[in-house]
Amino acid sequence: MPSTHTALGIELMVTGENAGTWGTKTNTNLNIIEQISGGYISQAIAGSGTTAFVKADGATGAVVATRVIVFTGALSGSRIITFPVLNRKFLPY
Repeated sequence: MPSTHTALGIELMVTGENAGTWGTKTNTNLNIIEQISGGYISQAIAGSGTTAFVKADGATGAVVATRVIVFTGALSGSRIITFPVLNRKFLPY
């Protein structure tokens, strides 16, 4: 059975898989956990329309896997922001 990924992109390795790369993958997983537990990112959402955030399996830097997201930019209309991990949409007040 191949590795799988959590909703936030952490790789769940199968025993015996990834020989020679296990250490690198574990370090990436730890970096993702650090990003989730204390990460901060500014995300521009200027304008109007829909912005969909995506996860990045086995990689750092995904907006959805960051603890604090600060939205920046001037809105010119309604915005829909989707987070696939939560399956919810957040609309401006």
